[in-house]
Amino acid sequence: MRLYSGIFFDNGLHITYHFDPPHPYLPEEVNEGDEVTVDIIGIVLKKEFGVAQCRVGYKWFYDVDVDEDGPFKVDDSVSHKYLRHQKDSDVPLHMTLYTDKNTRPVETGRYLKKYPEEILEMYGYATLIGKWGYFDK
Repeated sequence: MRLYSGIFFDNGLHITYHFDPPHPYLPEEVNEGDEVTVDIIGIVLKKEFGVAQCRVGYKWFYDVDVDEDGPFKVDDSVSHKYLRHQKDSDVPLHMTLYTDKNTRPVETGRYLKKYPEEILEMYGYATLIGKWGYFDK
């Protein structure tokens, strides 16, 4: 059964995007296997768990304008749109790094939502490359 969609990394870590068994969705215009950039924008490290708050590069496009011949590139500057929350949720996108035996991984995202003042902001974000996909049980 398909449990959730998300971004998966070669080291086994993942970011859950949409938990809705058995019909999780990927974002519009995203296909399974597409590569994606993920910026770690904050982190919480506690004895019980570690979690990285993330933003996901979603739509990347050049600044364009339109004339009588159609669209044309204005310059080489790139505009970005980021995903910052799980689908249909206000839980921040996140990567659970570790948990103790008493902490369920789902609790780490809820912690970010409930205690945003405890997130250590990252400057000069670490950027990772992952792939969109699904987790099946």
